[in-house]
Amino acid sequence: MIKAKLRTKLIFLIIAFILIPLIIMNLYLSIYMEESLRETTLSKFQAVGMDIGNDIEQIVNNGRNYIVALANNPILRSENATVSEKLEQLNITQKFYQINDDIKFDDITLIDTKGDVIASTTDGYKGKWSANEWYKRSLNENVVVSEAYRIVTSGKFLQLYLSPVSNSNNEIIGVIVGEIDLEHIWKIADSITIGKTGFVYIINNQSQIISHPNKEYLSVIVPQSHKVSKVLQNFTGTATYTDRFGEQIICSYMPILGGTIYDNNGYWGVIVNQQSDEVFKMVFSFQRQLIIITPLIIIGTIIGISLFFSQSIIIPIKKLEEGMVEVSSGNLDYHVDIKSGGEIEYLATSFNKMTDDLKSLNNRVQNRTIEVEKLLKHKDEFINQLGHDLKNPLLPLSNLLPVLMEKITDPKLKEMLVVIERNVEYMRNLVVKTIELARLSSPNIKFNTEDINLLDEIEVVIEQNESILNNSKIKIENNIEKDITVRADKLRLDELFTNLIGNAIKYSNKGGTISLNAINDQDFVTVSISDSGIGITKDQIDHIFDEFYKADKARHDFDSSGLGLPICKRIVEKHGGKIWATSTGKNKGSSFNFTIPTGYKTIIGNIEGKIDKL
Repeated sequence: MIKAKLRTKLIFLIIAFILIPLIIMNLYLSIYMEESLRETTLSKFQAVGMDIGNDIEQIVNNGRNYIVALANNPILRSENATVSEKLEQLNITQKFYQINDDIKFDDITLIDTKGDVIASTTDGYKGKWSANEWYKRSLNENVVVSEAYRIVTSGKFLQLYLSPVSNSNNEIIGVIVGEIDLEHIWKIADSITIGKTGFVYIINNQSQIISHPNKEYLSVIVPQSHKVSKVLQNFTGTATYTDRFGEQIICSYMPILGGTIYDNNGYWGVIVNQQSDEVFKMVFSFQRQLIIITPLIIIGTIIGISLFFSQSIIIPIKKLEEGMVEVSSGNLDYHVDIKSGGEIEYLATSFNKMTDDLKSLNNRVQNRTIEVEKLLKHKDEFINQLGHDLKNPLLPLSNLLPVLMEKITDPKLKEMLVVIERNVEYMRNLVVKTIELARLSSPNIKFNTEDINLLDEIEVVIEQNESILNNSKIKIENNIEKDITVRADKLRLDELFTNLIGNAIKYSNKGGTISLNAINDQDFVTVSISDSGIGITKDQIDHIFDEFYKADKARHDFDSSGLGLPICKRIVEKHGGKIWATSTGKNKGSSFNFTIPTGYKTIIGNIEGKIDKL
């Protein structure tokens, strides 16, 4: 039993001191690693986004510079140059920039101040530009970089670079427009791969996706409620969101081209993102490893500690348990042999010393018990012999004195004989009760118990005292129920009630009341005899059942030997009950209570009553 309990405690201790710290460490490391990895990843995303943004801004700024340089071409500025000459300059410039890997103009167009095409590298192009907002702004002496837009017919994404063309008098005579395909920007963004799920995409000022590895997403509008839309408000930041496939995404976003697009009135946003599961794959793997490793560590530790404690603690404790069982069964010669060292061995040594001391004490107790039994036997023999020796001479005196009192007529002599008779009777009563008390104190006395109707027994005692009750005008309130039986020795029960009711009558005032009550408490019946007499003090209650104790020491009462209540106590205790007295003080009455085993009939009645209720 001890072994199982101790091992259970050890397991709980191991869980408390090993498993819980490991779990806390696991959580801490997981959270720390996740946060650290998040910061590192987002920092990496920021760096990637900045690199892409710098490359795109360089391309756009170069295109802006190239178109401004072309606008300063002397032939294009000349009002005397023919259309063919100007077209030739446009073609030469286009071919030059097509050789450059930085930026390629797919088309270059020269437009007059009315919005009509003067010359274009695209054969036969005769577009009308007078309503074009970008064209209008360029006529107002602005170099304009347009928003990226999509050609519905071809599906291409284009961007325009516009610069005003002035003559030698600095009068604007037209606008030069360079058109580039966004594929060269796509190449920069699409070349970035981050793991298996990470990529870069770009949105324009209208929240339209203009660059994405999956071209099916081009022209898709990012809702303004989306976390990354803040980039178009010139905010740089990070976000975590769930995409339409239910995957959690971690991303970093940053604005670019704020001072270039649409004459300083627009931004593009570069968004670098990756699935969270892939980002934190290492963390999740670490967590899984901890989940697997931690139980193995716990199991191994439990096994190791169990083996250690089995040898060093549990087995020795088991031996001590066996020793206690042997000693408790009476084998005081049993010794525990433990050589484990430390406190357990010291405990075993102390246990062996305790058994030796117990054996020695037991021998002394047995010897003393034999002596006490001899003394008790001698005491009983002495009391019995003394009783007979005292009764024998008192009996003739007791019988002779009434005869003498009838024959003697002298009043004084007769009065003396009355005193002698009273003292002889007192002595005889004292001897009888002393012998009775000694018998009740003997362990060899046996009671002949039987079922007795409590009410019938008490009514007999009341009837015996009826004349005294009538003379004293004392009222008896008998509240005992008819069906209560007790298991008792009839003679002893009669003696018990005679003593207690006699005391109640003796110490009650004339015209007083004596109440008799009984409560059935299943195994025992509690009987209470209460009077309205002189009462008892607290100090008197503490000694009321002592042998030869008299509450009123100044009163010489020949009817009281001081042994009545001690005899009552012995009778009650021999029946397995207890007796006690209560009183609220002098002249406030007193109550003597005792318990006595319930009779079989009453017990059966209680059971039948419960069955009837069920």
